[in-house]
Amino acid sequence: MPRKSNWIVAAIAAVACGALLWAWFALGFNHVGDPLDLIVAIVWWLAVAAVGPFGAYGSEA
Repeated sequence: MPRKSNWIVAAIAAVACGALLWAWFALGFNHVGDPLDLIVAIVWWLAVAAVGPFGAYGSEA
C-alpha cells in the first residue's frame, strides 16, 4: 500500500494542475495570435527539458 505522503503529494499536484489550467484560460493564453509563437514556445521548452538534467548540478552526479 502506498505511503500516506505519496497521496498528499498527488493531491497537491492535482490541485495545482487544476489551478494552472484555470489560470491558463482566465488569462487568455488559450488564444494563439500567431502559430509561429506556439512553435517557438514548444521548441524552447523542449530545449529546456533536454538541457535541464545537465544544468548547474548535472556534472556532480
